[in-house]
Amino acid sequence: MTLLPKITYEVDTTNSHKHGGSEVVLTPKIIRGQYISPTRHERTVMQFVERAVCSPIIKTKGTSIDLNDLNRQCRKWFNDHTMTFPHQALGVKADQLDTLLLPKLVYNVNTKKLALVATPVSYVKQDGSPSSVNSAITRSEQNWQRLSPSFPELNNLPSGEKKELHICHHAPELSKMQHPLESADHQYYYDFPVPGISHLHKTSHEFFIVTQYSKLSGNWGYYWVIDAPWPNGYQSLKFAKTKYIDPSQPL
Repeated sequence: MTLLPKITYEVDTTNSHKHGGSEVVLTPKIIRGQYISPTRHERTVMQFVERAVCSPIIKTKGTSIDLNDLNRQCRKWFNDHTMTFPHQALGVKADQLDTLLLPKLVYNVNTKKLALVATPVSYVKQDGSPSSVNSAITRSEQNWQRLSPSFPELNNLPSGEKKELHICHHAPELSKMQHPLESADHQYYYDFPVPGISHLHKTSHEFFIVTQYSKLSGNWGYYWVIDAPWPNGYQSLKFAKTKYIDPSQPL
């Protein structure tokens, strides 16, 4: 991984009344065209990621909490965990997408503990307006397949909630939201780009999914639960398959 966005943090003022004011949330902001690269002193990818995520903390404005302590706790997190991003798992550069999955920082004022939580972040321009890019993966030919994802957080949802989940795609980017297709045996399927990154979401349940395919292992991938603590690495995902989708047909 040779490129990450230059992150700045902003205090989430909408969170001030939640949890009795016991949490301070720093949300990441990324500006199109502002990136950082590894230095020669960073011998591992995790050292580079640690700098990208933790170093901007001390420059955050609008909060009275001890930012040096947050920076220290953030760096300690990387001593015990790894952080793999969806775009990294897919093998796509950070500047080739419109939305990345990044950590937001949730600080409990009472316990003085920091948590790194997965959150989708879209690029903006210098003036704060949305920024989009026609990336190589967007233009490349994709193989669409009708698949049913299977992982614990999704499988444990009631049938009604599964039915309400809808999906959009970030690699390639498509504007149309899709609701699931229900099979005769009451399984739910979606049209996934393979390979690709998709965002499966509802108000209270959101997932980022990377879809891959190989002749040896079939359809597989990884997933991240949004608004949950960042997993140690990424979590494997298997798919049930129905049939291939003709990529010339609209989804």
